Amino acid sequence: MKKTFALFLCLMICGIAAFCILPGYILEEADQVRLTEQVVSGDPSIVEGVTVTTYSHYNRRLLWSTVCTFGEGVQAETEYRFAPAGEAVAASSRFVKEEYCLKLVNRLNGGWRVGSTRGLSIDDSHVTIRGMEAAFSELAAVTKAGEEKTARISLVDYMTYYPVNVVMNAEELADLPEEEELNAAYAAFFKIPVAEEALYEISIEKNKNGDIVSLGGSDLGYGVFHWDSVSAMTETDFYFTFHPYASGGVRVDTSLIPGGFGIYRQPYVIQGEERIVDPSQVELVYPLEDEIYDRGNLYLGINTAGQLVILTDSEAAICLQVVDVNTMEPVQKEEYARPEGSTRFEGVIRVEEDFILLDCGQGYVSLIDWQPDRGYEQQFMILLDRSDPLYWRHNYVNQNDMDWDGERLLFACYSADDYSIQANCNMELSVYDKTGKIYYGKYLSSLMTEQEYTGNVDGAEYVWQDICEARTNFSLEVTWP
Repeated sequence: MKKTFALFLCLMICGIAAFCILPGYILEEADQVRLTEQVVSGDPSIVEGVTVTTYSHYNRRLLWSTVCTFGEGVQAETEYRFAPAGEAVAASSRFVKEEYCLKLVNRLNGGWRVGSTRGLSIDDSHVTIRGMEAAFSELAAVTKAGEEKTARISLVDYMTYYPVNVVMNAEELADLPEEEELNAAYAAFFKIPVAEEALYEISIEKNKNGDIVSLGGSDLGYGVFHWDSVSAMTETDFYFTFHPYASGGVRVDTSLIPGGFGIYRQPYVIQGEERIVDPSQVELVYPLEDEIYDRGNLYLGINTAGQLVILTDSEAAICLQVVDVNTMEPVQKEEYARPEGSTRFEGVIRVEEDFILLDCGQGYVSLIDWQPDRGYEQQFMILLDRSDPLYWRHNYVNQNDMDWDGERLLFACYSADDYSIQANCNMELSVYDKTGKIYYGKYLSSLMTEQEYTGNVDGAEYVWQDICEARTNFSLEVTWP
């Protein structure tokens, strides 16, 4: 009997140990993400030593962080966590856009509409565009209960200068002037006369009780100006400008702005725990009168040397200027011929410490790199095929990353069907140099196969299958060796 009990006890202990330990090993193996390589074009030795860190999650409760190393095949090491209460998932992209740290707006572009079943007040500055209250009042006077009416108006009959509202998106600027004070100061500085040809359409709707429940407006496509502004920021100043053309390619009159048109500076100071913006200090610091054309685009940035980088367009070229912010004197000016068929650079795809990648239109991208000893130089202008991942997936900056080694651009992104906006956990890796694409590989994740993951959420047992299929839950970081 004693031998039987001892054997039973031994078996029970072994069973408990197996129950506690073996699932850990089994789950540890199951939680490891595995990648299957599919080389589409090029030699995989090109990406020897490249590392990609991927971040995948499902419903913010199942989280995987995987470091992938490429070379002879691909090696992957995964850290998996289960968060029963859910967990905030931050984007991993290093790309931070600053074009809108200070933005000028007036809501006149395109169309807009506001509505409320409780009724709207025309005099509310958050409801109508400043200066158009009288136009809406006139339309309201002829609109009966239960009716909706529209009217086409000439803006110059209701406003002398285009309104301007200021939006500052800077976390460290907590103590800003009152909104109306800031807007009034900028409106006094940025006086742009409304042109006689600027036409606009407004609309109003009343319920059966005669209350205004909807207001709207629409740019009719000619002569209406809105503040298409861009900006950059240092530790002490905002730098900003705007596109000085109204709809239809009409150049607006900027002669009433002190100093004229160009790059403007808005200082701010930090005193103890207070952050102070004085709108009376806004000023023109770098003229651009002759360097903007109607179909052109604009970009401002601050590089790692603290210099102001300005990208504009001429009819034939993309223009780059680098300005010393202490003297506001140019230290570099370059022009890069625009490819045939392109009317402007469409936008800045990426800004990093050592390079800028531009969308030049018609499928062309241009890489301009930067070195402290030589400044900016264009390294290549290449034409992308529409099936190329860089052609359109660069728009989804939280699900891609890039790295430049001085000769080759490395681009890693999520995998998806063409023109899909739904990311999945598969990955693609491509490399470009001055000749075009030299490597393209696809990497299929084991997270996309039929696996089951269980977890207890709020006392209930849940099972997830095919967890990462067609969900925007994937981000990554890529680095050359």
